[in-house]
Amino acid sequence: MGKYLGKCLEEIKGRHPSVGDVRYIGLFSAIELVSNRETKESFSAAVMGEVGKALRQNGIVYLHHGEQYG
Repeated sequence: MGKYLGKCLEEIKGRHPSVGDVRYIGLFSAIELVSNRETKESFSAAVMGEVGKALRQNGIVYLHHGEQYG
């Protein structure tokens, strides 16, 4: 399952310019969201707030700059 998840995450990274990087070990994974993939510039707090809201509404627990939400 971990290898399959990694393959799927790499495909997502290839398709979406707002994915700066993906990291995964087994089923533990991370997706780095950025406004600019080249500079790794972060999204604004307002944008990340909306992303967080959507994740919470879908039952996803997430970390943002080391703080757990969801």
